[in-house]
Amino acid sequence: MKTPEECLKTVCAAAALAVTRKGAVPSIPKWEEVLEFLKNR
Repeated sequence: MKTPEECLKTVCAAAALAVTRKGAVPSIPKWEEVLEFLKNR
């Protein structure tokens, strides 16, 4: 189980990726992309 802080960090990473793309559904990042983004930060 993740802490609230870990959840917020993950969701912020997903949002950061999403705002760099066009479209509503196509902009939603895959789980692997979010993990890679977090790993590189």
